[in-house]
Amino acid sequence: MRLTAQIAQIEQAINDARVFRTTAEQGLAIMLNDQDLDFSPGEDVIDLPPDMADLGNLDSLIREAHDKRLELKSMEKSIGAVDYGIKATRAGYFPRLDAFAEATYANPNQRFFPLAPVWRGSWSVGAQLTYSLNSALRTRAEIREYKANKRELVAQIEVMRRGIAMEVTQAYLARNKAIADIELSARTLESAVEAYRVATELFAVGSATTNDIIDAEADQLTAILRIVNSRIDLRTANARLLYATGRLKPNNVQVYDTRDKATRG
Repeated sequence: MRLTAQIAQIEQAINDARVFRTTAEQGLAIMLNDQDLDFSPGEDVIDLPPDMADLGNLDSLIREAHDKRLELKSMEKSIGAVDYGIKATRAGYFPRLDAFAEATYANPNQRFFPLAPVWRGSWSVGAQLTYSLNSALRTRAEIREYKANKRELVAQIEVMRRGIAMEVTQAYLARNKAIADIELSARTLESAVEAYRVATELFAVGSATTNDIIDAEADQLTAILRIVNSRIDLRTANARLLYATGRLKPNNVQVYDTRDKATRG
């Protein structure tokens, strides 16, 4: 009866895995807007991923993220645009000086009196200084609005910097945890394999029961699954850390399907 129950649990796990795979495939197809994609595993998750070179400590990674993240640079450029807007608007505080020049060659020339049907040339130059009190008041209000927008952008940048620091920290700690889990799961698997071997030998001489074999085999299978999960977690943490630090740009990511067609995202 216990074997039957274990078989039923395995069949249920297989069914759950199939449902999850179908749901994930449909989700990717909807996001990519292509229902004809034929998905297949793109890499072997059993092997360890390549080691990340020049990783550094957490503080250096946070500084690197603050220097490379594109959204942070975009916000900083927005502040520069606001500063230019303030400088341009301040011109409304000062009088406006307009210079003009004119040259006329006409028949008759209106600048000569009395008028005569003769071709004559004339020229004039001048300057005009104007000042509007309403314009100065309006300029003051516009500059206040610009400064308020700048303060808002500065606050948003600070929030973004803290969010990026937290994102890098979480990815960094998740990577360390995955590395530790890989080492611990390997030791667990080694112990589980030895326990299964001992249980098998004891069962052969009549010193162990079927339940002992089932327990040992379940522990061995659980250890194997933990190794697989820990290595998947390490790949996920590596990808998140690369993106969080700005090393992985969105336009450098390629998604391949079985028709050997690459889509840059």
